Amino acid sequence: MEKNLFDWSAWDLLGDTLLQFYGCKLKVPIGEFKVGDTVPIILVDFEHGTIQLLEKGRAEGRCGTGGSSLISEHKVRMVLTN
Repeated sequence: MEKNLFDWSAWDLLGDTLLQFYGCKLKVPIGEFKVGDTVPIILVDFEHGTIQLLEKGRAEGRCGTGGSSLISEHKVRMVLTN
């Protein structure tokens, strides 16, 4: 799913359903950001259906704490397409 939203330079698995991506370049608009904008960190939480855009640092847990500054959070819904 994330491949359709942004490209990244590296990523970490923080939990079974929690992924953190670094050096992200958007393929679609998200919040105030346009296609082609870069975001330092994107945290994708599949269990709670959220995407968090973060400034820097490393997120620990679901809320983006641990030195990262939350830019924005968005609810997401996975849908099937043919």
